[in-house]
Amino acid sequence: MLTRGFTLLETLIAIGLIILLVSLGAVFSASYVRGAQLRATADLLNADVIQAQSDAYFQLNDRAHGVKLFTDHLIRFEGDSYMARISAQDQRTDFPFAIDISENDDEVVFPNGSVAPSSGAILTISRGTTAYDLTVTSYGVITLTSRTIGN
Repeated sequence: MLTRGFTLLETLIAIGLIILLVSLGAVFSASYVRGAQLRATADLLNADVIQAQSDAYFQLNDRAHGVKLFTDHLIRFEGDSYMARISAQDQRTDFPFAIDISENDDEVVFPNGSVAPSSGAILTISRGTTAYDLTVTSYGVITLTSRTIGN
């Protein structure tokens, strides 16, 4: 007499394999999502720096424009520096999560009527083993590059 269906052992092996595949998928997709979020944050920073450069070049409100970077947000401001800004004109962009920022540069300012910044800067954001460097040269060239940290 033939029995129909699966044995208990076959069912447990199938369930175990499904659980293993789902677990591996969750681990790999979580790291992918973290990387994508960091890339999106770097793109936000890049877009705001380009907008500040454009606003300064076209002499919007006849003032200098800049970007100040914090761990959970950035502020696009009008004024010769973040400390000397007109806070009523601030435009805040929140990040989806906290990031690490470079200790050296966290602000870039473009003088009124210029595409070149007051001084060149490298704004670095990182999370885990990935970092993005937004370089603003003294000529006003803006580049965004990624790199791996450590290991």
